[in-house]
Amino acid sequence: MMSARLTTPGPNFFIVGAAKCGTTSLHDYLSRHPDVFMSRLKEPHFFARDFDIPADWCVRDCRRYAKLFADAGQRRRVGEASVWYIYSRTAAAELRQFRPDARIIVMLRDPIDTMYSLHGQFLWNCNEDILDFEEALAAEVDRERGLRIPAEAHMPPALLYSQVVDFAPQVQRYFDAFGRENVMVILFDEFVKDTAGVYRRVLEFLDVDQTFQPDFRVVNAAKPITPRLNRFLARRPWLRSALHRLVPGPVLRQVNYALPRVIKPVARAPRIDPQLRSRLLPSFVPKIEALARLIDRDLSPWCRP
Repeated sequence: MMSARLTTPGPNFFIVGAAKCGTTSLHDYLSRHPDVFMSRLKEPHFFARDFDIPADWCVRDCRRYAKLFADAGQRRRVGEASVWYIYSRTAAAELRQFRPDARIIVMLRDPIDTMYSLHGQFLWNCNEDILDFEEALAAEVDRERGLRIPAEAHMPPALLYSQVVDFAPQVQRYFDAFGRENVMVILFDEFVKDTAGVYRRVLEFLDVDQTFQPDFRVVNAAKPITPRLNRFLARRPWLRSALHRLVPGPVLRQVNYALPRVIKPVARAPRIDPQLRSRLLPSFVPKIEALARLIDRDLSPWCRP
């Protein structure tokens, strides 16, 4: 059993997603807290075994996973953030079996904005090869049958964008597994608007010192899309993994944003076209309303064109 093989303090809380909802920033901010240890490798995806993720994109070996937390020492809270845990149909139960008393953090965003941002991320890391967002959405019918999957895709199930953002049943799984009192739901808009306030509430939820406040710099902003470079790295995931292990995060970020000056990126609007949003919205309103009822929050801004 996994818990029996962990000889170092394992995680006692998890940021389970969703993708493109601020998890990288929260992971970074929590890693600075003296009472909190976050795995240096974000998104190990040790759990979520219903997804067949390539070895270079996850950590599925018990010893390697335990090693991620070897330096936790006596910190009160030890955590990791893997964004596909919320989309997974099995991760909630797996986490419950591993750590029944775990605290769970869920970060959510307007589903249409989430899809558009995720599409851009996938173009960047070569999980997607359809440049046009609307065309990528239309391809879901084929992709559900295993067709039109990019050769370099490391997470084909996430190409079903509309299923990725069907948040209500995903959150319900965690409420059922851990109880509402042990699941904190954060809305991306609130996190952006009042980062310090949301951060304090997270610290309260984790029962650690609430007076600490890090530098709330922007982390993981939208990346320019450079297809040739991205395909090169996608075909060599071991190189990407090695860079993340060996090169300090700030240095990687500087390189990441300097490269587009040398390699011409693909132009992509930072926000979804308003007319496309209006066309998509009617099919998402029922899902938004279901989520609003479940988490007892006002999500009416998400229902506006």
